Amino acid sequence: MNDATTLSVREAVAFVDEHYRYPNESHLVSERHTRRLLSDGRWPCTRTSSGHVGITVADLQALWTPAPR
Repeated sequence: MNDATTLSVREAVAFVDEHYRYPNESHLVSERHTRRLLSDGRWPCTRTSSGHVGITVADLQALWTPAPR
């Protein structure tokens, strides 16, 4: 998936679960919480091609990948 790809809230939750959650662990973040983080500016927000709230793959990776020590 291209870093510039914009994901919807549902796709963002699925992306986080697929790439960052351990097996047998529940969701790391819900759709409701993700939407809130995007809407209030705590996460960088963009719009999907259909005009809905979304986030780019690169922004999600920056948020969820631990910084090097």
